[in-house]
Amino acid sequence: MVDEVYGLFTVTRGGGWRVALRDLGTSGWRAVGRHPWFARLAFSRPPFGPHALGVHDAALAELEPLGLPAATRMGFVSTVLGHVLGSGLALLEERTMRAGTGLSTDADLAAVAAPYLDQIAATGRFPRFSRWAAEPDRMSPPPQTFEAILEWLLDGLSALTE
Repeated sequence: MVDEVYGLFTVTRGGGWRVALRDLGTSGWRAVGRHPWFARLAFSRPPFGPHALGVHDAALAELEPLGLPAATRMGFVSTVLGHVLGSGLALLEERTMRAGTGLSTDADLAAVAAPYLDQIAATGRFPRFSRWAAEPDRMSPPPQTFEAILEWLLDGLSALTE
């Protein structure tokens, strides 16, 4: 089953390493969105199925022209897949928490958190966090979309190609 989900991942060929890894990340994120359980199981199975191997091979092919050491090339792939799987685990846990608590909306969650944030602010111990929490637009636009973080990661990896 894990390898079948890897079959939903794509790696654009011929557009360079950044395009390939962006496609790997975004297609992986779509696959995890459809099959959240994959994020948990992917860590427990080596990626030796034909789909998983194909994904890795295609990504490594796009990285090969950079002339980077083998460990660095696989590190690039692992960084993107780590973001996909880590974000998938966070999504799975968020869904589990919301189902278990009945806090189905962000507004519901904010209402439950408000008294705790007020208590934290009252202590004066964490002033920067409290100022952030008091900002009415602190989550608008969402500060950490999957795609934004993927771009930050690719920007960081690009420094290793120079």
